[in-house]
Amino acid sequence: MAYLNTIGCGEGLSSSRPLLFDDTNFVTWKTRFHIYARSQGVRVWMAIEDGVIIPTKMVDNIIIEMKVGEYNTIEVERMNITAKAEMVLTSAFAEKEYKRVNNCKSAQEMWDKLVVTYEGTTDIKDSRMDTLIEVYENFKL
Repeated sequence: MAYLNTIGCGEGLSSSRPLLFDDTNFVTWKTRFHIYARSQGVRVWMAIEDGVIIPTKMVDNIIIEMKVGEYNTIEVERMNITAKAEMVLTSAFAEKEYKRVNNCKSAQEMWDKLVVTYEGTTDIKDSRMDTLIEVYENFKL
């Protein structure tokens, strides 16, 4: 168990529980969580990565969100997958990380917030890569 804590994963290796993320070693946790989420169903992972379309209807030329009782069978299934995605993701967080994302409206929003927090935006990644290349080239000289 001590080994797992050194890589930022506080839970054991289990197919029934996701690894617990405690804000250390995001890259390792992200890879392992991705595998775990897909094992819960590819559509669960898709709901985390791509988001979900909330069922809506048109009332007086205004689009509004449908009430749960108005969902058809397909919409119920889609929303069940969405709920499972949110549960899978939030159950993988230590309390500090949960507090960081608990105001997010969807699993996708939570995931995106984590990725930006721990990896940065594309511009930040590009900037880091440019810096590393420059350091490497100066080292060669």
